[in-house]
Amino acid sequence: MVGHRCPVPGRHALQARDGVFNDVDHTETPAMQLILTRNGVAAGDDFDAPHRRIIKVTEGLPLDALLRRVTRTKYLPSISGGAATRSVTSGVPLAVIAQQWDDIKWLPGALQEQAALDLRDGALHLHFNYHTQIDPGIVFEVLRSLQLRSPDY
Repeated sequence: MVGHRCPVPGRHALQARDGVFNDVDHTETPAMQLILTRNGVAAGDDFDAPHRRIIKVTEGLPLDALLRRVTRTKYLPSISGGAATRSVTSGVPLAVIAQQWDDIKWLPGALQEQAALDLRDGALHLHFNYHTQIDPGIVFEVLRSLQLRSPDY
């Protein structure tokens, strides 16, 4: 996925059928599935947590293009005040998304972490953690400084 330069189709809109959102240009094949989950943003939002959604996308798209597509689907709810902060994980922390930011902020090396991604049964699993209205810069710095493995001495 990472490093492939496949064109991002733009001739269609997302359409839901049976809970699966189809984002595949049917003139291109094959397709892969993204399985999305997220935390709720309020008590009323928790009734169907973890908010599982399946999106079919053109196989071979770079990870950054896939995540941009997800953010355009309105899968991540906005909150009043406009300051929701989320982190994206797939086996490893990948990025921070903030409602008040114009773009995704990728953690260093995240786009090179393909071997560590949560790929199961041919599907890429992405989880969106909700960090309330914590300053997204702080969330980014905490995730950036995480040490996921003990050092070898």
